[in-house]
Amino acid sequence: MEIEIQITVQPLAAGHGLPDKFSGSAGAFAEFSGIVRAEENGQKIAALEYEAYSPMAENEMRRILETLAEKFPCLA
Repeated sequence: MEIEIQITVQPLAAGHGLPDKFSGSAGAFAEFSGIVRAEENGQKIAALEYEAYSPMAENEMRRILETLAEKFPCLA
């Protein structure tokens, strides 16, 4: 199994994460996106920002994917 993890500060575009190698051998491709409400406590919401300590986040994502791959062989 090949694992590729990318953490970026760049804006994400829908469908951007679809790997070039994606083929009929994979059963699904999952992507998270969301819509936020316009206001919070009377204040306009302009954007969402997520923070992570990249080395720790990458290690944890890799650990989770490796654990899943043992039980459910997959492309990740």
